[in-house]
Amino acid sequence: MKFQLTVLLFASLASSSIMAGPVSVDGDLKDWIHTPTGNADDWNRLQRPGTTLFASEDQSGRASAYLEPGWGGQAYDAEAMYLELDGSTLYIAIVTGVTPNTREWRPGDIALDFGNDHTYEYGVVTVGDPVTGTDRWGAGVGVAGQVYKVDAWNLGLWESPGKISESETPSDYQRQHPTSINSGQVIGDATLSYRPEGARYNGKPHQTLGALGGSHYLIEAALDLNLFDEFRKGTASKGFTVHWTMGCANDWIALDPPVPGRVPEPTSLGLVGLGLVGMLGGRRQKRIS
Repeated sequence: MKFQLTVLLFASLASSSIMAGPVSVDGDLKDWIHTPTGNADDWNRLQRPGTTLFASEDQSGRASAYLEPGWGGQAYDAEAMYLELDGSTLYIAIVTGVTPNTREWRPGDIALDFGNDHTYEYGVVTVGDPVTGTDRWGAGVGVAGQVYKVDAWNLGLWESPGKISESETPSDYQRQHPTSINSGQVIGDATLSYRPEGARYNGKPHQTLGALGGSHYLIEAALDLNLFDEFRKGTASKGFTVHWTMGCANDWIALDPPVPGRVPEPTSLGLVGLGLVGMLGGRRQKRIS
């Protein structure tokens, strides 16, 4: 099952002045982990200093393998998520078994929920929709990289873990795990990479990643938090959640790091870092086998 677990903060904001430089949004894992060796700790051994948070729940198996809430094995696995805050820029990395070129259930969009109340006010398009929101496999509207203020989300199949919804009224569980943007207004653009040839490490295709093997794809984005009213107005004190799943919602992953009411300018990060290190954190969703 999935459960909530506190994620460690690997360094305080005070260290941001000596970071190794900004993340390159290029589909390469080198900014997030050490060289993969085919072991379980490939996911956890963060390479960068700074404010990186992570969650990992690598799974494997064929289509009959249960992921929670649904089935699908490696092809639908939401494997890991990493977040890093540098000034007002949020860097996001999501590792998944879902290829952007899948002909079945489409990759979902990145959903952002300010206030952690499961409303998901904003979204980042990961894969452009060729049929303007009517794709039977769950694609939403928009062009890859567009940031939306969302009016309505598409939702997954699962009323609850293991139970497909048969109702026209979405369950609370479905609403808590939105899949792709159904409608809304474009408010800006993120820098985004989602390469069909798969995740790379230091410019080369990875040979092994994690103990369970399989094909892995990296969704990577850089997002200016000043696009969002909650940050411009300083009303984001309750924190926010970054969430991702695919069109069927067979598996999902999320991080919800608390943040101050206003993102400080890069020059002031060191001044507030010591005060924030005690409150920054997050919860990850991890499967117990």
